[in-house]
Amino acid sequence: MKIDTKQEDHFFFDAGRQGKIFLAFLLVFFVFFGIISEVWKRNIREELIWIVATFPFIDEWFFTQVLGLSALQNWNFIGIIPILILFFTCFILTYKEDIYLYGIKHSLWLVPFILGCSVFWYYYIHYWRPSEGATWTPISPFLLLFGSWQGWLNILILFSINLFGALAGWQVKELVRIYIKKEEALLMKRLDSEEEKGIESKIS
Repeated sequence: MKIDTKQEDHFFFDAGRQGKIFLAFLLVFFVFFGIISEVWKRNIREELIWIVATFPFIDEWFFTQVLGLSALQNWNFIGIIPILILFFTCFILTYKEDIYLYGIKHSLWLVPFILGCSVFWYYYIHYWRPSEGATWTPISPFLLLFGSWQGWLNILILFSINLFGALAGWQVKELVRIYIKKEEALLMKRLDSEEEKGIESKIS
């Protein structure tokens, strides 16, 4: 469903497109951060700002506790589960868009949203509902994010995951579009051939 509202030919609202990005935000907030909260509870500290640092622990929790694969307990995890969540969220965002640049833009906008959620939950844990022994410094999450190499590496990795997911969605959509065009051309040729044969049989 699409709703177009124009005001002096400047304002345009696409309910379908905005709905997709809203659902992506909800998916990241409840699934991505939900898994992190399930794994870390209230014991998380700077890892909440350096969100990529939580990825290997999520893998360990998923494979050893959820799937019960205790043999993998000493495995060196890289964080494939959260990476796949972000990757396929951006993949679907771009794949469902007719104009792929919108999908890429929305995928990149997920990164500031993730960082904002990280800061929000950091404040919640350390200030609004502080855990025992927690100290409060208002600027500390921003120092962790922008004042350290871990913070900038975290931002770079998040942008890379989302960008690759969006580009993959665009490429797959292009391949599907090319395949459909080829099939349509073959179908039209087949129909034309059958029509010509039908005309020839009537004439004869």
